[in-house]
Amino acid sequence: MMRAYRMMLDFFGIELKNEASGKLQRAKNWEARMAHLNQFVSVLVVIVTAHCCIEKHRHDCEGSSALKLS
Repeated sequence: MMRAYRMMLDFFGIELKNEASGKLQRAKNWEARMAHLNQFVSVLVVIVTAHCCIEKHRHDCEGSSALKLS
Protein backbone atom coordinates (compact mmCIF):
# COMPACT_ATOMS: atom_id res chain seq x y z
CA MET A 1 0.00 0.00 0.00
CA MET A 2 2.79 2.44 0.86
CA ARG A 3 4.54 1.73 -2.44
CA ALA A 4 1.41 2.68 -4.38
CA TYR A 5 1.00 5.80 -2.24
CA ARG A 6 4.61 6.85 -2.91
CA MET A 7 4.18 6.23 -6.64
CA MET A 8 1.06 8.40 -6.71
CA LEU A 9 2.81 11.18 -4.80
CA ASP A 10 5.81 10.98 -7.14
CA PHE A 11 3.56 11.31 -10.17
CA PHE A 12 2.44 14.71 -8.88
CA GLY A 13 5.83 15.91 -7.67
CA ILE A 14 5.34 15.20 -3.98
CA GLU A 15 7.57 13.16 -1.67
CA LEU A 16 6.81 11.50 1.64
CA LYS A 17 9.25 13.30 3.93
CA ASN A 18 8.49 11.27 7.06
CA GLU A 19 6.61 7.99 6.88
CA ALA A 20 5.91 7.93 10.62
CA SER A 21 4.25 11.36 10.67
CA GLY A 22 2.94 11.35 7.09
CA LYS A 23 4.58 14.72 6.43
CA LEU A 24 4.89 15.57 2.73
CA GLN A 25 7.29 17.82 0.82
CA ARG A 26 7.80 19.00 -2.75
CA ALA A 27 9.91 16.79 -5.00
CA LYS A 28 12.54 18.21 -7.34
CA ASN A 29 10.10 17.93 -10.28
CA TRP A 30 7.18 19.52 -8.43
CA GLU A 31 6.66 22.51 -10.74
CA ALA A 32 6.16 20.42 -13.87
CA ARG A 33 3.99 17.90 -12.06
CA MET A 34 1.86 20.45 -10.21
CA ALA A 35 0.92 22.06 -13.52
CA HIS A 36 -1.56 19.20 -13.86
CA LEU A 37 -3.35 20.32 -10.71
CA ASN A 38 -4.07 23.69 -12.26
CA GLN A 39 -5.91 21.94 -15.09
CA PHE A 40 -7.63 19.20 -13.11
CA VAL A 41 -8.79 20.14 -9.62
CA SER A 42 -10.22 16.64 -9.13
CA VAL A 43 -6.65 15.30 -9.05
CA LEU A 44 -5.96 17.30 -5.91
CA VAL A 45 -9.05 15.74 -4.31
CA VAL A 46 -7.66 12.27 -5.09
CA ILE A 47 -4.32 13.09 -3.46
CA VAL A 48 -5.91 14.54 -0.33
CA THR A 49 -8.35 11.63 -0.05
CA ALA A 50 -5.58 9.04 -0.43
CA HIS A 51 -3.45 10.81 2.18
CA CYS A 52 -6.37 10.91 4.62
CA CYS A 53 -7.11 7.22 4.05
CA ILE A 54 -3.49 6.28 4.70
CA GLU A 55 -3.48 8.29 7.93
CA LYS A 56 -6.80 6.80 9.08
CA HIS A 57 -5.55 3.27 8.33
CA ARG A 58 -2.31 3.98 10.21
CA HIS A 59 -4.30 5.24 13.22
CA ASP A 60 -6.70 2.26 13.14
CA CYS A 61 -3.77 -0.19 13.09
CA GLU A 62 -1.95 1.25 16.09
CA GLY A 63 -1.77 -1.27 18.88
CA SER A 64 -3.37 -4.05 16.86
CA SER A 65 -1.94 -7.09 15.14
CA ALA A 66 -3.09 -5.76 11.76
CA LEU A 67 -0.55 -5.00 9.05
CA LYS A 68 1.09 -1.67 9.76
CA LEU A 69 2.08 0.71 6.99
CA SER A 70 5.49 1.62 8.39
